Amino acid sequence: MAAASPSLIENIALFGVVAAAMYALWSLAEGLRRRRRRKWMEETARKILAGEGRYGVEPLIVDLPLTDDGFVTPPPGRREEVRWEQVVEIDTYKEDMGSSDLICLLFTLADGRRVTIHEQTSGWMPLTEEMEKRFGIDPKWWWDIQRPTFAQKFTVLWRSADKMP
Repeated sequence: MAAASPSLIENIALFGVVAAAMYALWSLAEGLRRRRRRKWMEETARKILAGEGRYGVEPLIVDLPLTDDGFVTPPPGRREEVRWEQVVEIDTYKEDMGSSDLICLLFTLADGRRVTIHEQTSGWMPLTEEMEKRFGIDPKWWWDIQRPTFAQKFTVLWRSADKMP
């Protein structure tokens, strides 16, 4: 004799239990994502208030002139010349701009100043090519920082062993 198939009511009840379990798991995962995002936002705010200067880049397209021994920082800040020999650390990170990510470079100088340049700056490609050549940075850093999309990511590209402030 063949086993009796479950009734329609049993199927609906089973579907309800499975749906409730899936919703509970989704709610738990969403809560974890919110807590992680809130923790990251609190840490970012702390860094901004501490003056670490790694965040808050305005997506402006500006000119970035290269010089024989460095580059000149673009507006909106005051223009100043940065010499390659002053650089003690180069970091890269992403800013989530809502519909896209903004790739940024953070140059830490021997006197403790930090200079941020982003990918929408006119002159970005010549700057990154010169940086890669002078500091021996693998060009694949550009692809590595992009993945995963819309996720915060921070990477040290190069650090001087003897010139840190």
